[in-house]
Amino acid sequence: MKKLLVLAGLLFAAVPALAGETRPVDDSYTVSQRWDGYKDKYPGISRPAAEFQAGQKVLFDQLYKKDGSRELHVDVFLPVKANGQGILLVHGGGWRSGDKSHFYVMASRLAQRGYTVFLPEFRLSPEARYPAGLQDVNDAIVWAKAYPGIDRLAIGGASSGGQMASLLAYTAEQDLFKGQAGDTSVNALIDLDGVLDFTTPLALQNENKPNSVASQWLGGSFEQAPDIWRQASAASHVSASSPPTLIISSGLPRFTAGHEDVAAKLDGFGIRHDYFAFSNAPHDVWLFDPWFSQIVDQMDAFLQAGEVRYEVSGSCGARPKCFASIQAAVDAAAQDRGGPWAVVDIAAGDYYEKVTVSRSQVRLRGQGAGTTRLHFDAVAQTAGKYHRNNWGTPGSATLTIDGDQVEVEGLTVENTFDYLANDARPEGDPSKIGNSQGVALLLDIHSDRVTVTKSALVGYQDTLFANGGRVWIRDSSVSGNIDFIFGNGRVLIEDSEIITRRRAVVPPAGEYQSFLTAPSTQLSQAMGIVIYRSRLTREPGVPDASIALGRPWHPTTTFADGRYADPNAVGQASFLDCWMDAHIHPDHWTVMNGTARDGTKTAVFKPQDSRFFEMGSHGPGARHNDIGIVWQGGVGIDTVREAFFEGWPQP
Repeated sequence: MKKLLVLAGLLFAAVPALAGETRPVDDSYTVSQRWDGYKDKYPGISRPAAEFQAGQKVLFDQLYKKDGSRELHVDVFLPVKANGQGILLVHGGGWRSGDKSHFYVMASRLAQRGYTVFLPEFRLSPEARYPAGLQDVNDAIVWAKAYPGIDRLAIGGASSGGQMASLLAYTAEQDLFKGQAGDTSVNALIDLDGVLDFTTPLALQNENKPNSVASQWLGGSFEQAPDIWRQASAASHVSASSPPTLIISSGLPRFTAGHEDVAAKLDGFGIRHDYFAFSNAPHDVWLFDPWFSQIVDQMDAFLQAGEVRYEVSGSCGARPKCFASIQAAVDAAAQDRGGPWAVVDIAAGDYYEKVTVSRSQVRLRGQGAGTTRLHFDAVAQTAGKYHRNNWGTPGSATLTIDGDQVEVEGLTVENTFDYLANDARPEGDPSKIGNSQGVALLLDIHSDRVTVTKSALVGYQDTLFANGGRVWIRDSSVSGNIDFIFGNGRVLIEDSEIITRRRAVVPPAGEYQSFLTAPSTQLSQAMGIVIYRSRLTREPGVPDASIALGRPWHPTTTFADGRYADPNAVGQASFLDCWMDAHIHPDHWTVMNGTARDGTKTAVFKPQDSRFFEMGSHGPGARHNDIGIVWQGGVGIDTVREAFFEGWPQP
């Protein structure tokens, strides 16, 4: 609590020099001094309140750099629940005055929204001229990016601090201001009224004066040091690797001189940028309301909406961030933290490759399921080499998703192993493959909050393998034959088409040809596979009354007393308000064999002992026999949605 009281006391005062301090300090720029000059000039102006959430923490004066006897520190504002995004804010003060405490209120507000905020001190011009302060802040960036829990780091600054932040953001791939070894790239830049080009007529008119703060910092006037003035102009360093940029202006044009040139260059590289200007506002809009609160909202919205875009095309030419393969674009996205979301736009065409997405917050966007196809022909018998544990079924996947918040839209994902040719071979034929599973989409163990929209998942046996968290499939199709929607994950399929594909050999009348679902839901998990308001259809050649809605899969699992079917994998599957064609067997559900304790496939698991449920079925295949399903835990779609989307807000 004492630290919080100290913090409150520092909000509107410059920090005094330490006892015995000999370095020159300019304390002319303070929040109180600005308040005194503005309070009678701007009606409605106020000081934003310093509010704290329960559990919020501030770590003061963390050492990030030591140069001889000179120590430099950073204050860290920690959120109660971090979102992985850090923000490093560079204070203003004409490169010669000011203090990191000027950002305390803003840092607290941003921390309350999940951001980890870093406020570094750095050498000012009375102590060390250009580029010393920039080198300091660059070292602070390295320190902040290594801080626990930081997945990505943005940089921002106000006035002279905005100029410094912009220059560092646009020179991250150069060696101009490098100090400590490490990555200094950032995923976003936020410039609050900071000059972007010292060489524009507007900037020269205001900054190129004898003993101006810019001249003092840069070591001379423009005429005396033209190369330095140009080098210090962020606009001259914009490149294809520049981060998304938000520029907020007080409305006083001199302070964001050069922003038009920056915008034009960012447009040329396809980099997202926004510009906003207040009217009738003071220069220091980040210090006072009503502008302060709007700025915090704008920063938050910009960082949350940020996207880094990639392109997949057979004709990239010299276009930046354009790749010939989907995996190459996904790999680039995994290394690039230019925004919370990475968007991979895939041109129409066929892409023969296996793709693995391990980065979170990725959107794969094709041009439509009928024109953009990802396909591969791996099969479980030989696909163990693709899997970390040498397992063939997951190794056969055409597309593997192993990240959180991944979206697939407008894409066909297909496993093209020639299942029918293999199925047609007689038993005992040495060329017949025994393990003929071919997964199209694998939701792997780290996956969660995956969305598949307006897409087609195509295969035969084991098309969709849900082996992670949640996947929501809508306005799409899933096609296959044997257990083609299966696994222990939570699956919600709605407003889609579930298409049963034929087998090479038609089974005798009354026998099962294949099975739509094979859930292996753990007993500790209430929901497994739910198919809602969808159509259950078939390809030509699929007989009437030959397809089960599902059967219970108890995967063979290693336990302390042996290796056998998991007794706790009591599958859950529900069909709600679905139209069913006549290919659905009148029993609707059937048995599945599993591994007994003696190692044989003689354990029989019955639907009556599983968690199967249907409600509102209609169509030729909806009528069914009473086979003694006794489970009473089935629920409607509203209850399903409430549980399924917890922690995953939906429109």
